[in-house]
Amino acid sequence: MRRPVVSRDLALTVAAQLAFKLLGFLVLTLLARELGPGEFGFLMFALATCELAALATEFGSSAHLTREVAVSPDRAPLLLGEVLGARLPLLVGYLGLMAVVAAAAFTPRQAAAFLAIAAYAGLKDLSRAYSAVFFGSRRVVLGTVPFGSHLVVLAAGVWLAAANGAGAGGVACAYLAAGVWL
Repeated sequence: MRRPVVSRDLALTVAAQLAFKLLGFLVLTLLARELGPGEFGFLMFALATCELAALATEFGSSAHLTREVAVSPDRAPLLLGEVLGARLPLLVGYLGLMAVVAAAAFTPRQAAAFLAIAAYAGLKDLSRAYSAVFFGSRRVVLGTVPFGSHLVVLAAGVWLAAANGAGAGGVACAYLAAGVWL
């Protein structure tokens, strides 16, 4: 690979990561400002719990997929199918576990919000497999743009939910919409 291509890809990745972090900070600032301490605490607990639990569906498969696609780009569809074949049952198990946690620990309204956040975390984690194919085939823009655009959808949804007083449930719906966008 030529040096200018690597430099461009690295610059794009660094710039995108900085922009993503700033957008994430904006979302958290909006949430902290518009939600009360109880709703904000619940939402942060749901996000932390679901994001951490969703990691169990990954097990390094995205890094493996990136590496294997970089070595054999012509096998990318087959490799993606293998990874998704392993991850989808794990995702179903993860969502089942989160449903049990939601039913056992929360009121029905909180449980619905928790499950929306769980679905968001699962979809976001699953999207890493698709991004891994693009990163492995050295198409950094195609791997970066979907994640960045989902953050724009998320920020807009959070702003709309907060501006309309929708509370943690409305914000959870914004997260779910952003996950579907991915």
